[in-house]
Amino acid sequence: MRTLALVLATGTLGCLGIYLFATAPPALGEREATAHRIPIATVFELVAHENAVARALYTEQIVQAGMARGLRFSEDWREPAERAGPLPALYLRETGALLAQSPVELRLFLGSDRPINRANRFTGAQAAAFARVRETGAPVLAFADDTQLHTALFPDIAIARACADCHNDNADSPEHGWRVGDIMGATTWSYPRDSVTPEELVQILAALRGALHEAYAQYVDHLSELPDPPAIGDRWPREGYFLPSPEAFADEHARLASSATLATLLRTAGAP
Repeated sequence: MRTLALVLATGTLGCLGIYLFATAPPALGEREATAHRIPIATVFELVAHENAVARALYTEQIVQAGMARGLRFSEDWREPAERAGPLPALYLRETGALLAQSPVELRLFLGSDRPINRANRFTGAQAAAFARVRETGAPVLAFADDTQLHTALFPDIAIARACADCHNDNADSPEHGWRVGDIMGATTWSYPRDSVTPEELVQILAALRGALHEAYAQYVDHLSELPDPPAIGDRWPREGYFLPSPEAFADEHARLASSATLATLLRTAGAP
């Protein structure tokens, strides 16, 4: 089912890419010179939007609503004894790890100047870039001389009380005064080139959606170890002791994200 869902997502995005960008194909030798290229800033804007929608959906409709129904979420969610799901930041970490296993070269990292895990602390040029993010509340795009990667840092905001409480209650957290709306860190994207072809953009979006949806599917699989797991199907925790299936989660994410993604793609393609 997951493979089918990813194939369908890739196919849909592929058709969209053809619709938006395709023209009569030039001779083979001319393709590289004439291919329409999309600035990496636009790619970062698209993936940040897709990720933000999935994170909000997971945080508000799975974690927050699920906790009210008795579901648990923990830093150590993979431990068999925990019988819990990943916290929102760990959901993003799983997404980043899955994205790194895909053929695309886009990478995702969640960092902060005050992380619980010291490995997630920004250093060097990224620390300076994040200082600008914290000061302005706006994304920062830059070329990292040390890694030779184009990077973009987007504010990672505590959109729900669960986000702030998790850090405030953790003994290893260097900050215990987080509130909803605070910039807790930055979602950081990196890519080795300054532009992509339409085909590459479609592959990137398909890989990211596949990673976002697979990260949720891993959580659902983990719940099978519970003695009394929630019913998996089309219903959501706000309705009771339920969880949406991976396919239902993917469908809802696509419904919420696709309108703005399409608008950006149309703008990129020069449509009125």
